[in-house]
Amino acid sequence: MSTLTSPKRARRHNKNRDRILRAAALEVAEAGLHALSVKGVAARAGYSPGAIYRYYPSKDALLAAVVGQTLTQIAGAIADLPEPDPLRLVLAQFELYRDLSLEQPHHFTLISQLLTDPRTLVEHPSSLAEILQASLMVQGHIQRALERAVQEGALEPGSASDRAIALFASTQGVLQLRKQERRLPGVLDVDRLLDLTLNGLLRGWGADPDRLASRPTTSHPEKP
Repeated sequence: MSTLTSPKRARRHNKNRDRILRAAALEVAEAGLHALSVKGVAARAGYSPGAIYRYYPSKDALLAAVVGQTLTQIAGAIADLPEPDPLRLVLAQFELYRDLSLEQPHHFTLISQLLTDPRTLVEHPSSLAEILQASLMVQGHIQRALERAVQEGALEPGSASDRAIALFASTQGVLQLRKQERRLPGVLDVDRLLDLTLNGLLRGWGADPDRLASRPTTSHPEKP
């Protein structure tokens, strides 16, 4: 391959790969993780199944790639948050995840199904490792913010790992009520419940209520 054509081919390869992953994420959002198939993704993306296999040699590899891409995007967005105050940063991280659930619902559905489906959806060790690595990137950003909050006296000492998991699991559970919120307008307010949940956990770990209340108000995207 010449140096003149390789950048063009690389761009085409990346474009095709992203097209396949978008098709896979939409397939999961509509039919569920258990229904994901190379044939279905190929039809949605406008490729043959053989073309998909040239990029991803198995269904496990395809699923790991689409989950890994979603988690990597979340980790990158969290890493770019400009908030210097560690306590406010913790809140901003989960507000960002809330915004993703509204702006990219198919990606949120993908993560939700991966977490809640009791079946073994990914079996190949290398695919599991890829998903785990991407998950740890997200977890690491949250843990570091929590550790800083402890170091600066904003939270009482405690396991940053346990706290990060508790915050994420609680956030995930509240955000999954969004569908019911649309069915019960005026009864459920997911944004208010999420604020209540996050503030309640942080206060339980020693956060000053006044400090939590004084944080800048986050503008919520319009709900679809």
